[in-house]
Amino acid sequence: MTSTDFPITQDLSCRRCGYQLRGLSVLGRCPECGAAAMASVVMAADPGLREMVRLSRPGRCALALMVTMMAISAAVLVQFIGPAIALVQELRDQPGPLGALWLARGWWMAAALLLIALGASLAIAPRREALLRAEWGRRRVALQVGLLLWAITVLVIPPAFGWRAPDQFPDPFVLIITTAWQLLCAMAPLGGLRSLFSILGQRSRKWREGRQGRQGVDALVGAAGGVLVFSTAVPMMASLRIEMLHTLAVFLTVASAAVLGLGLLYLVMNAWWIARSLMSPAVTIESMVEGEAPRSTVHDPRP
Repeated sequence: MTSTDFPITQDLSCRRCGYQLRGLSVLGRCPECGAAAMASVVMAADPGLREMVRLSRPGRCALALMVTMMAISAAVLVQFIGPAIALVQELRDQPGPLGALWLARGWWMAAALLLIALGASLAIAPRREALLRAEWGRRRVALQVGLLLWAITVLVIPPAFGWRAPDQFPDPFVLIITTAWQLLCAMAPLGGLRSLFSILGQRSRKWREGRQGRQGVDALVGAAGGVLVFSTAVPMMASLRIEMLHTLAVFLTVASAAVLGLGLLYLVMNAWWIARSLMSPAVTIESMVEGEAPRSTVHDPRP
């Protein structure tokens, strides 16, 4: 067996010194630092990709995933602008219509962003991605139908329960109903995203080793529930003039909203890791080495 048996056929830098190993034998060592070439191949390759369904247009899928996740996150966050302004005005004892105006704008912007997310989600698994569509199954429909119902809820529920003037804060009952219905409608899209992350995340070694998507979605649901419960308590405590509990409810609402924002950011990071893997996928050992290299485990790559 010569020094050029089983040559490395793709660009590969030595994991210790960065020397270009292309053309060298996978069974040899780096000429620069003496590290085993097999160690660099094993670190760069992702054997798990052999079991994955190949995507016909992974770049399009990655872009659609990022747009979907970022639009959903923005749709949630823009709805906090109005209440945040109103809270600051209340704390400074300077009431005004600005918070109510931004609350109305937040609902309208949220509906538009959710429709953008719906359009982008259709491009994640188009008809030509038949295997991915089959693997995703009904969760794909749940994501898309849930986004549509969510957008309709944001636009329809407030006026349906008597809110008409965008420069006035709606009745607390309207806020409670709108938030509750949004939370119910968001369950289906979040379930669809969890399923999608589990499927596409298998193509990302970083996501696969961390198993992070499921925990992120669960935390998001819990934080959204906290926002609903505590924001409901704020006007109730204010009407009952229980100052201590009112302050506590405000604090817990803000804390839950902060956790919700961090959870959304975490899911966006998950989507980014997966998208990067789809656009620049790792390769298998077989595709990096010419010939059928013997299977061996490098216990200590140091010379």
